[in-house]
Amino acid sequence: AIETTSNITGLDPVAQLSLPFAMGWFTWADAILEGTSSALAAGSITPNSYGITAAALAEQQAAIEVFGPDAIEVVRSTPNPAVATTTPPPEFLSGYTNFLVTAGSANLDYLSAVIGSKATTDSDGNPVFVALGMNALSATVEATPADTQPVNEEIQQASVAVTYFIFGTGLVSNTGANGIIGNGVGADSRSTVTLPGLINSVLLAESGVAALVDLLASRNVDPASARWSAQWGVAAANALNGSGRDAAGEYLALNELWYDAINCSVLYAATAPS
Repeated sequence: AIETTSNITGLDPVAQLSLPFAMGWFTWADAILEGTSSALAAGSITPNSYGITAAALAEQQAAIEVFGPDAIEVVRSTPNPAVATTTPPPEFLSGYTNFLVTAGSANLDYLSAVIGSKATTDSDGNPVFVALGMNALSATVEATPADTQPVNEEIQQASVAVTYFIFGTGLVSNTGANGIIGNGVGADSRSTVTLPGLINSVLLAESGVAALVDLLASRNVDPASARWSAQWGVAAANALNGSGRDAAGEYLALNELWYDAINCSVLYAATAPS
């Protein structure tokens, strides 16, 4: 799916720069599936966690079959033909990918120092699927060429790098400000005691994305994918409010908003005032 969706036929520069972020549904799912498969093969996921693991795998199926294709379609159906970028998309994405890989690896080093060998399980021994996914991606990003590649390859590499970075950012936030170790795809996050901090993070991220969308509008750039993703994520969190899965909904929204904020930041950095 990652190779297929990186096809740039008919895409303007704004869409090319947005595609890696819409592809996050696929790179996230692929990493979770690979990390979970490795953990099952190693026996580190015990029978007590098979239920939660099945839920995580079902969520990845939904990402690959439903949400990912929808996100790609939003990018492909929203043209910005009159917008030129200050740097060709392949060159810009190459530089940003290198930055995200470095930042993501710093997150991984921090987590290793703070959590150590328990980085892939929570306090109850359940798998932390985001940590499994990040570990699965670490070898891939280490092999990323530093120099500029053809645009479809740069899109693929950027989509992996941004997911690698967001995996780590989420884990660092959860072990700190959000007070959640183990929250994430498929995890039972009802035990969190710092839900207000997570809610505030979502509110701040939502307002930040909205401000970036307004800045881009002043340049006649329509970041449709980021707008759609932000609205979708916040709506999902609102739908889960009061369900007992509140924190899971807020965390889902926060992940979406992180992708959106970086997408908008890339578009702002790559364009000039109109």
